[in-house]
Amino acid sequence: MVFGDNDFDALAWSGDALEPVPLSALVVDGKEMFPTGLTINELERRKTEAERYSRQAAMFGKEGQDRLGSVPVAIIGVGGLGCHVVQQLAYAGVEELLPH
Repeated sequence: MVFGDNDFDALAWSGDALEPVPLSALVVDGKEMFPTGLTINELERRKTEAERYSRQAAMFGKEGQDRLGSVPVAIIGVGGLGCHVVQQLAYAGVEELLPH
């Protein structure tokens, strides 16, 4: 649990030990606090990303997919063929494309 002045961020594990559940409210010293939602939003983003790149992760492994996302790629000429290269790299998970 992480507390701020008026909010908190926390997850709880009930039935499924692999699937955390966000807490929707908390009362501390008689004061009701509401969640920031940062952790659950990050978990949802990771889940969506894992689904999006599941085919590449099956081929490259999780470490390979993470590395593919962190490597900057420079492309010289984003014309006829270059625009398709940029598109396929983005689909593959490359996050930093540097067209020149």
